[in-house]
Amino acid sequence: MKFPFPTLVSPWLLATGLLIGCSPPQEELPPDVFGRWVTEDARYAERFFELNSEGDVIFGLGPKESAVGKLLSVESEVSRKRFIPVELTYEDQDGSELGLVLHFEMGFQAFRFENDDVRWTRAVQLK
Repeated sequence: MKFPFPTLVSPWLLATGLLIGCSPPQEELPPDVFGRWVTEDARYAERFFELNSEGDVIFGLGPKESAVGKLLSVESEVSRKRFIPVELTYEDQDGSELGLVLHFEMGFQAFRFENDDVRWTRAVQLK
């Protein structure tokens, strides 16, 4: 008589291994990246980009319009270069999964979107 235990456990172990192996690495965002970011570039007047600790990715599209997404994953590299790439994956309001790469300056005082030269800095918040 064969013992059925390996037959029952093997598919479960295989599925668990696949889920763990295929899941994107979950990293935490450095606290310095949270907040509202703006630029002095006139083409983006009244626009902003915001990341908050609740996992929201917010694009300010004009004076009274914004698009909100939910952060799904974060990947970054340890780098000694001038810019630190941080790749965000988020879900938009329609449920589409999108990616975005931000290149933060050392010290997280400013960033640039990938393939763009516009510098974004933290907005001054009045207390």
